[in-house]
Amino acid sequence: MHNQTCCFIGHQYQSLPFGDNENHPDCIRLKAALEKEIIKLIKRHHVLCFISGMDLGMDTWCAEIVLKLKEQYTDIRLECALPCETQAKYWRPEQRRRYEKIIASADKSTLVANRYHQRCNAECTQYMVDNSLYVLVVWNEEQHSETYNILKYAYSKKRNLIILNPLGGKPKHHVIKSLNRV
Repeated sequence: MHNQTCCFIGHQYQSLPFGDNENHPDCIRLKAALEKEIIKLIKRHHVLCFISGMDLGMDTWCAEIVLKLKEQYTDIRLECALPCETQAKYWRPEQRRRYEKIIASADKSTLVANRYHQRCNAECTQYMVDNSLYVLVVWNEEQHSETYNILKYAYSKKRNLIILNPLGGKPKHHVIKSLNRV
């Protein structure tokens, strides 16, 4: 585990109320909240490395935010944790171009599995949590979701959780607290 590392976990855009409409006011607000939390991690906790699983939606947005912030905070780094070589194979062309641009600009890319298999996404997420002290999460508080399962795993590993609801509200900071209170 790296004390100065934060990974990003959250719902894909299909699970968000505004979908992939990045011009929707709630999406704009969420992206601003993500940037604010990333800056806090840099300034208050001296986080220098950020890991993105590079999925559509929140992962991509956070990676782009980190790349933008590198202009101001020159010591920070972005690692792209890729679940498999074919992660973006079935995405729309514009989504693949965005994905490839982020990977090309990242400081490091880690391929978790050479080829797709049923658990490669879960293994990628586990890799990110295992190598981070902080976990920035976008979660709609649905307890029957993959994001909730990841939160439970991060909690079991005693990670510092920063949870944002995609519909707003004050960020919840959990430093080894029970998820039952979330």
